[in-house]
Order: sequence, then C-alpha cells, then structure tokens
Amino acid sequence: MTRFDTVFINQGDKHGLTIGQEFRILHPVRQIRDPRTGASLGWLVQVVGRLRTDCLQKETATGRIIHSYGFAAVGDRLEPYMPVTVPAQHFLASKLSGPCVPSSRGSAARMLASRDDRNQIAEGDVVYLDRGLDSGVAPGTRLAVYRQGLPGNDRGTYLVGELQVLLSQNTTATALVTNSIHRLSLGDQVATW
Repeated sequence: MTRFDTVFINQGDKHGLTIGQEFRILHPVRQIRDPRTGASLGWLVQVVGRLRTDCLQKETATGRIIHSYGFAAVGDRLEPYMPVTVPAQHFLASKLSGPCVPSSRGSAARMLASRDDRNQIAEGDVVYLDRGLDSGVAPGTRLAVYRQGLPGNDRGTYLVGELQVLLSQNTTATALVTNSIHRLSLGDQVATW
C-alpha cells in the first residue's frame, strides 16, 4: 500500500479514534540483538508512512495514506502522529579529525544496528542507537563514536567517527554517520560532542 490508498483499521470510535486523526504507519523490519551478548533488544521498526482517518464505525475505521516513505503492509502497526522537532541548525558541523574523545556524561550510548543490516559501517550510513530523548539525545545532537583501547595499546580511548542524530524517540535514536576516521562497528560507543 502506498500514498492515497485506503486502509482498514481494527479500532473505531469505541477506542477513542476521531475523524481526521493522524497516525504513523510502523513496519517491523527485523529483530535487533546486542552486538556483544546476542541478547534480544526488540525489533527494528521502520516508519513507512502516515495516514489520516476519514470514516469511523464503532469498532473499525477507514483511513487514507497521506504520506508514503515505503510500502505499508497488512498487519503494520499504527501510533499517533506527533510532529518531529527539527533542530534550528540544518547544517552538519565540521568534521573532527580526532584522537580526542569527549568525556561522556552518564552512560554512553551504543550503535546497535544499521539500516542496511551491516556490521561494518561507514560515512553516509544510517545507524540506530540505544539512547533517545530520555538521555538528552535529540535531533541535531552531534555524537562522537569511540572505542576503548588505542590501536596497539589496550588502554585509553580513540575517536573512530561522528554521528548526527536525525530522529529521536524516548529510548532510541536514528543517526547519520557524518564522518568515519576508522571503520565503525556495531557496538561502538558514542558520546555527546
């Protein structure tokens, strides 16, 4: 299903839906596992579009897809649409050249997955983090990617790249790799720059 298609929803006015209400369409992509332990961390979910309700019944509704970013499928989930706050600065900051790593306030975030399901990540890739708005990781936030253990030395930390956050939820974020000084890997830690 794509833009302008009509969809049927398994909830109606009995569940609090209203005419004109907008929802994001969420499509499950794959299960995410901790890169170090292999433990399940939940599902990677892609926002594939937005729909608006146009007709309500007691227990069902119909809506029309008003924005399409991918293909929606029967069984995709809906969540109420909330506008995304776009940072005032729409430019990417100048690249770091390292080796300095910023000191992290609180626990560091980690890169858990990449959009293209690759373990080795480079500049221009999109990655998913295990921290979000609850940890102060908001859209526009600039993050340094670092590793423990300097090359040829098991102590210290070194800079491997940079990210800029594109979208944040409460406990997760989506970021663009804006600089890769060294090859980035899932499980690398990130800190606010």
